[in-house]
Amino acid sequence: MADVADQAGVAPSTVSLVVNNRKGVSSRTREKVRRVIDELNYVPLPGGRPRRSIVAGCTLRIGLVAAGIPRAHLNAPVYMDVLHGVETAVAERGDVMVLRHLPDLEHGTAALLPQELDGVVLFTHAPTDSLVRLLRQTPCVRTMGVTVPDAPWDHVSYDNQAVGRLAATHLLEHGHPHAAVIAPGDNPTFASRYAAFGEAMRAGGGTRLELVDPELAAVVGNVEQVSAEHMAALVDRVLAAEPRPTAVFAVADNLVQSLYLDLYRRGLQPGRDLAVIGCNNELPLLANLHPRPVTIDIHAESVGRKAVEQLRWRLEYPGEPRVTAALAPELVASSEWRREQSEE
Repeated sequence: MADVADQAGVAPSTVSLVVNNRKGVSSRTREKVRRVIDELNYVPLPGGRPRRSIVAGCTLRIGLVAAGIPRAHLNAPVYMDVLHGVETAVAERGDVMVLRHLPDLEHGTAALLPQELDGVVLFTHAPTDSLVRLLRQTPCVRTMGVTVPDAPWDHVSYDNQAVGRLAATHLLEHGHPHAAVIAPGDNPTFASRYAAFGEAMRAGGGTRLELVDPELAAVVGNVEQVSAEHMAALVDRVLAAEPRPTAVFAVADNLVQSLYLDLYRRGLQPGRDLAVIGCNNELPLLANLHPRPVTIDIHAESVGRKAVEQLRWRLEYPGEPRVTAALAPELVASSEWRREQSEE
């Protein structure tokens, strides 16, 4: 710390304020100190500044930080479930939650991070170097997304590859050895799902038609919209394929909604003419579909709650090795779907 202060031309106390994310330092000085910290590869001791003990029953300030994520994604039911899980877990202990949305990580977001946080639950698709620097000295647990080894923080998510295996096993068990998978492009979470789906289909003696379209979904304002035109083109490919798939795995439930509408327009009955399975168990998107499709519940609310539990553990044991936890997903079939299956 003394070396950093020397090179930055500030007092050691100023360096302490910066690394502990406290007030009282101008943005210009803060950036200068951070630059020197990076140049000298200064890594403060785990745990950073002395923190209040969570055993003592005091009120904690927990930040829920959504970083580098469009607001449209935060509006999706599955992500709202995550946020609700975090909020509920924080409220149950009487702690305080501070919500911050940092959509752009490259343009002065440090000033937007609340000061004097005891810990952060981080919601981000892909951690960047600037985000790691920003949260260098704040106890942090990342939630959702694909878990990776050697991450800078604890990570609580769900078993994403198990999602693909569950979908494949379900379709094979219900007489669908030839299935298609529909997904938007450029999303590592979805890529992991359909890769595991393909491997499980092949292992079970089946085949899969992989239909990945980077233009299938796009953010429009504060909503992510699925293109009816691009969905229709993918369904055309399903119906023209040899052997023709009798089922479709849509990697997210918002795609299921669009797929149903396209099948209805063609005079086809979802579930009868083409079996459909989705993912995320987003009831607001599925409730009015007939028959309600099978979906895979990733237990998003439980993921959010577990992230808060892990953060409290991290506050108590700051020097322990990083922890990665992945909750098991679960297949969900409506009573309506089960009734139709028994009738067949």
